[in-house]
Amino acid sequence: MTAARPSTWMPVYIGDYLADTPHLNRAQHGSYLLLIFAMWRTGGTLPDDDRRLAAIAKATPKQWQEDKALIAELFVIENGAWRHKRVDKELAAASAFIVQRGAAGKASAEARRRQREGNDRSTSVEREGVREGQREGKTSPSPSPSPSTVTTTPCVTTTARDRATHTGRVGLVPLDWEPSEADLTALRKGRPDLVGDWYTTRMQDFRDWCASAAVTSHDVAATWRGFMRKSRNAPKGMETDAEVEAAIERSKDFGKPGYKYGG
Repeated sequence: MTAARPSTWMPVYIGDYLADTPHLNRAQHGSYLLLIFAMWRTGGTLPDDDRRLAAIAKATPKQWQEDKALIAELFVIENGAWRHKRVDKELAAASAFIVQRGAAGKASAEARRRQREGNDRSTSVEREGVREGQREGKTSPSPSPSPSTVTTTPCVTTTARDRATHTGRVGLVPLDWEPSEADLTALRKGRPDLVGDWYTTRMQDFRDWCASAAVTSHDVAATWRGFMRKSRNAPKGMETDAEVEAAIERSKDFGKPGYKYGG
């Protein structure tokens, strides 16, 4: 594997540079810097070739021969190559940083990928649970909690658009949430059988569904109406009960003077 190597940036420590080069004139400063820059970009070495070095330093062969001795003191020349101790040190540090940053980036990308897969699996399971509940319905109501133990269990309610923009308001549905009388009247125009024990059963089913399936909606009443309207018809034994029949008749008079819900 090829070692990571920076190619566009190089740290320059002004104080150290000036401390090492007080004896250089203006042209020699330029040649020295150009040699360092070229060395950085080629991975830390330059060939010990006067014609090549003069070209890099932008000097004529005569100028290079006049300046070479002073400039060479700042480099290490061995095995046919020029090196620079500070360039070697900074290249090693920069390469290690690039490797570390690359590894961190890969780890972050992998973590995001796993999170997306987990979210996709969770969403798939939740959707399947919602569909299954809508197809079959739940008919085993759980005991209602006592007032002293009622807690606010969230029915997380954001629309798909809200989840995408994070701008929607989330509604929370308490376990003891009840629809308004206007909502009940509107519901029973199409579903007059949702009264009495059958209404109580389906209402508990709705609460169970909200708590367990992470229902998404920004309008709890609308979500409730959709759930209740899709309810199957009341089982035999409930639909002919005298109390149910009486409640159906009472619901027709909702809003009239003297009407009392549940009375």
